[in-house]
Parts: sequence; C-alpha cells; structure tokens
Amino acid sequence: MIRLILYNLFFSMVIYLPIIQSQSQLCDLYQSTTISKLGSFKSWNCTKKGDPSESICFNSTYSKWKGITCNDSVVVKIDLSRNLLSGTIPSSIGDITTLTSIILNNNYFYGKIPSTISKLTALTNFIISGNSFKGTIPSSLNKMISLKQFNIRVNSLTGTIPNDLNKLINLNEFSISLNKLNGSIPSNISQLINLEYFDIAVNKLTGTMPPSIYKLSNLKYFFAYYNKLTGTISTSIYKLLNLKYFDVDSNKLIDPIPIEFCNLPSLETLNIKYNHFTCYPDCLEKIKYFSSELSPCYPSLMPTMVPSLIPTLQPSYNPSSQPSYPSLIPTLQPSYNPSSQPSLIPTKQPTKQPTKQPTKQPTKQPTKQPTNHPTKQPTNHPTKQPSLIPTKQPTKQPTKQPTKQPTKQPTKQPTKQPTKQPTIQPTIQPTIQPTNHPTIKSLISQSLNSNKKTKQLSLSIIIVILVISSFCFCSLIIFIFYKLYC
Repeated sequence: MIRLILYNLFFSMVIYLPIIQSQSQLCDLYQSTTISKLGSFKSWNCTKKGDPSESICFNSTYSKWKGITCNDSVVVKIDLSRNLLSGTIPSSIGDITTLTSIILNNNYFYGKIPSTISKLTALTNFIISGNSFKGTIPSSLNKMISLKQFNIRVNSLTGTIPNDLNKLINLNEFSISLNKLNGSIPSNISQLINLEYFDIAVNKLTGTMPPSIYKLSNLKYFFAYYNKLTGTISTSIYKLLNLKYFDVDSNKLIDPIPIEFCNLPSLETLNIKYNHFTCYPDCLEKIKYFSSELSPCYPSLMPTMVPSLIPTLQPSYNPSSQPSYPSLIPTLQPSYNPSSQPSLIPTKQPTKQPTKQPTKQPTKQPTKQPTNHPTKQPTNHPTKQPSLIPTKQPTKQPTKQPTKQPTKQPTKQPTKQPTKQPTIQPTIQPTIQPTNHPTIKSLISQSLNSNKKTKQLSLSIIIVILVISSFCFCSLIIFIFYKLYC
C-alpha cells in the first residue's frame, strides 16, 4: 500500500511538475506584457498558479490558453504574433525547456533578448521580427544546437554577429536585416551546411565577403544590400549551384564581376547596382531579373548584329586612308611654313596700311608710267610686255596693280593707239589677273580662316570638356555625401 502511494506521488510529480512550471513562467510573460488588457486572452488564467485543475495543456495536446501549443502534456510552442502586444520577454522563459518554437513577430515588444534563451536546446524556431528590441544578439546563441530558423529582422539591435555560429549545423534561415549591426561577416560559417536563407541586409556591416560563404552549397538566398562591404566577389561563386537570389545592392564592392554568375543554373535574380563596378559581363543580361546601372564590358553581340556598318565607318577613322586630302596639303603648308615669308608679307601689309598706299602711289606713278612706258611698249616690244608684266607683278605686289592699271591706262592711251591698246590690255589683264590673283588671295584667306576656325574649335572643345568634368565632379561629391550621411 505504501509502495502504491509513493508510486502515484512520483508519477504525479513527473507529469504535473513541468506543467506547473510552464504555467508559472507563462504567467511571468502574462504580467510583463499587455496580454491582460486584451479580451481575446481571457483564457490565460494566472490567478491560481500551480493548480493542476488550471493546467495549460488539456488532454495532452490541446491548450486552453490562446497562442499556446502542447504536446504530450507539455508546452512546446508560444505563438503570439500579430496581436499588437507590447512589453518585454521575461528571463524565466528560458526555463520552459520543452519549447520548440517562440514566435512573437509583428508586435511592439521592446527591451533586450534574454540570454537565458540559450537554455532552450530543443528550440527550432525563434522569430521576433517586426518589434523594437534593443541590445545585442546573445553570445550564447551557439548553444541552441537544434535551431533551424533564427529571424530577428526589423528591430533596433546593435553590436556584432556572434562569431561561433558554426555550431548551429541545423540552421536553415539566418535573418538579421534592418537592424543597426556593425562589424564583419563571420569567417567560420562554412559548417552551416543546411543554410538556405542568409539575410544581413540594411545594417552597417563592413569588411569583405569571406571565402566561407562560397562553401554553403545549399544556399539559395543571399541578401547583403545597403551595407558597407568592400573587396571583390570571388570566382568561387560557381560552387553555389542552388543559388536563386543574390543581392549586394549599395555596397562598396569593386571589379571584376565574376563571369561565373552566367553558369549558375538556378540563378533568377541578380542585383549589383550602386557599387564601385565599372562594367559587367554581357552574359549576365540572360538572367531573368538582372539589375545594374552599368553597361556591358565586352558586347559580343555588336559584330554579329551590324557587320555592314563596320566597313563604312573604318575609312573615316583610319589615319592612313586619306586619298582626297594630299592635294590640299601643299596649298596650306606655305601659310604655316616659317621659311616661306614672301607669301605672308602681302597678307600683313594690307591689314596694317590699307589707306596709305593707295593715296601716295597714285600721285607719283600715273605721271611716269603713261609718259614713258606706253610709247615704248607698243613700238619696241608689243608681244613681250604683256607676258612679262603678269608674271612678275603678281608675286610682288598682288594688291597694288589691279587698282592702278585698269583705271588710268584706258583713259590716256586710246588717243595714240586706239587699235592696239584696247586689244592687248583688256584681253590680257582681265584674263590673267582674275585667274592668278584671286587664287592666291583665296588661298591666303582660306589659310587664315582655317587657322581661326581651328583655334575657335579647340577653344570651344576645351570649354565643353571643363563644363562636363565640373558637372561630373559635383555630382560625384553630392552622391558621396548622400551615401555617407543619408
């Protein structure tokens, strides 16, 4: 009889003691939060702590308390998500060692994450995203060896990522985005062989991407956007054959972008915008959702798409193919040759003294030339003088004689030799002077105009380059300040 009583007492203690302890610890959660103020949580009865009649679990699987799940008469799950609750998590929650899931997301919980959660070695899901928790991630997180889902995104947590995550070999999701974490990515995460979801976006993480990331063979989703990561993306990315989503937007990564991205069979989304890359392999454009503000490094499609345009464009840019220009070079070189001074003197004199020479010379020469030369030229050498005058005078005085001879010789010579002078002078001088003199003048003027145009063109190009460079420099400064302080 005594043995039967002792056996029943021991059996009741084994069965009901965990239930009583669970009830007392849940009542601590009841008192530290606003559960009591919500009518939907009236089933939480904490007036009689430790009373078996007020047990949480009913018929070993069903719980009367809202958000509580039982299994084998013990509490295994707390799910209070999306209930607009506020308050803190009591440290006594670590004493419910039978818990496998804590789900408190999308509420208004605050305070620190209690370090006693490391006692929950059977815990597989820890989800507290969408709250206002502060403080750091518990350093004893590595003791939760059964953990599969760790989601603390959208909080105000600070500090660094624990370095001993490699002991969480069952971890499937690690999401800490939208916090205020700093430091670097742990280098010893290669042992997380079951990790599929790795989200560290929107923090203040620095450093490089450790080589251990590329050993996560089951990784499918990698989010690291809006951080300050530096260095390069390793070519070992080809090892991530299950990778579907890779996002490193808005970091400080540099070239080169590995072409191995093109060989990943499962990759659907690639976002590499707003880094320090200069270009990307053109094969990345074959990815279903590819995002970049850059242009391809080596567009292989260009020679195949427009082969007919290449022969037409090459002659204009080939320096050696100049068949039409050698004829102009001899006419333009004398104006730039320092040794050819006679060709430059006529161009300088008309500009300096355009009004002095016509006034002085017409008074002296008209009296001498009609009296002396007209009588000698027709009588002695009527055929030689017309050929000598045009050949000598155009080279020395191209601008003086066209104004002297046509105006004064026709008025005085018709009286003496009306038959010879009109036939020789009007026919020779108008035909020779327009052919020789205008061509020399035009070449000189063309050389001067071309020189002016080249100077103006070079000046305008320099101004445009300065304006564009100043604009680019200002925009770069604004962008840097925006990224640093915004």
